[in-house]
Amino acid sequence: MDSGLQLAIFGLLAAVVLAAIGCAPQRTDVAGDDLRVHTWLKTFHFNLDEVRSAEEIEPDELSWRNTFRLCAVGWPLKPYGYLWNRERGLLLAMVSDRSGMVLLDTGKKLILVSPENPRDLVLEMQNRPA
Repeated sequence: MDSGLQLAIFGLLAAVVLAAIGCAPQRTDVAGDDLRVHTWLKTFHFNLDEVRSAEEIEPDELSWRNTFRLCAVGWPLKPYGYLWNRERGLLLAMVSDRSGMVLLDTGKKLILVSPENPRDLVLEMQNRPA
């Protein structure tokens, strides 16, 4: 194989890996009505006023037996991207800690996050006026 082609392939693979690391969720917090998922490259914002329901999710609900990665990266403890779950359907996962996940349903999409205090987020969402 040509050394220029090898270098191009290596460069492309390195760029993909660096992009995947840069987009990995680092932490999730709430400020007012704004749920923020922080990565090294960008902060994603979700309006909590659009959320219809929130529930805590156990890690085994996302086991390899019933969840497939569509366009997602699955670091050992940080799945993020689009997943297909047999019971829930299409999920946008932005998880930094699998041990404390919350599924938010906006009616248009399902967003899976891992806030610092999952139970607090679920309680806050349940106590919001409809």
